[in-house]
Amino acid sequence: MSIAAVAWRFQTPLRQTCKVLCAGSHFPAGYHYTKQVLVERNLVNNVQLIRAATEHEWMELAPTVHVAIPFMERFHSEFIHAASQLRLIQQMGVGLEGVDIDAASQKGIAVANIPAYGTGNAQ
Repeated sequence: MSIAAVAWRFQTPLRQTCKVLCAGSHFPAGYHYTKQVLVERNLVNNVQLIRAATEHEWMELAPTVHVAIPFMERFHSEFIHAASQLRLIQQMGVGLEGVDIDAASQKGIAVANIPAYGTGNAQ
């Protein structure tokens, strides 16, 4: 995929509420911390945080989300290809082995991690 094809996901602003999928039932502290920050920064009208505990739930939501956070879940190529609006997979913690990075790269989806204190699973 070309640089131009990837860049649109970040240069083109969303003209709707950003839907953030928190996939999995692990690390509820990460979900609650993210929700708290959205409230504190007055972003609740701009960002919809969605918790989906099962793979079935997050696969159903895949076509509608812009950001996906895998809480100890694997984002395989089927999820990535179903997520037609996805711009970012953000791992809260150090590892990215649960993300099919090749599939994400082919679709121009950024993949990142936050290996730091306060993310819910990196303590």
